[in-house]
Amino acid sequence: MVEKSCTGLGLTAGSSRTAFLGQSLFYLSTVELTCGIASTVILSTVADRINTNLQLYIRNYYSDPMYRAAVDIFQSEFVCCGARSSHEYLNQVPLSCYSNHSLHSLGCVPALDAYVRSYLTALMVAVFSVSLVQLASILFACILFYKYLRCDILL
Repeated sequence: MVEKSCTGLGLTAGSSRTAFLGQSLFYLSTVELTCGIASTVILSTVADRINTNLQLYIRNYYSDPMYRAAVDIFQSEFVCCGARSSHEYLNQVPLSCYSNHSLHSLGCVPALDAYVRSYLTALMVAVFSVSLVQLASILFACILFYKYLRCDILL
């Protein structure tokens, strides 16, 4: 049996590679769009979650060494003090709130919020960019598939 071929398209009659490519790209784009929407939803709740958790850690700062160690590392790394300010410490302000004998003026919620938002924003830009490329690929796959169908009818 002789296989019909569309000259210049690299497609043969009965080939479903183009349709499979289009479907695969569609499913991948759907997954990426879902991830993009999820990261947008997460981004809107980041500050509230950070504030809630940091308030808990700061309340337990003097009573639990594990909390103290975590907060000290965090405050030193992000050059911040307290969730919103150093006034949240009832007893004395921890040494991790100081650098070069000056008190960190920024609260940790805004510092961490900016840090997390920068990564989530980069993730959303990457997902959007890849989705655009995939949508273009889906379009080209549909065009090729249409040309294949037209060629199959003409032969």
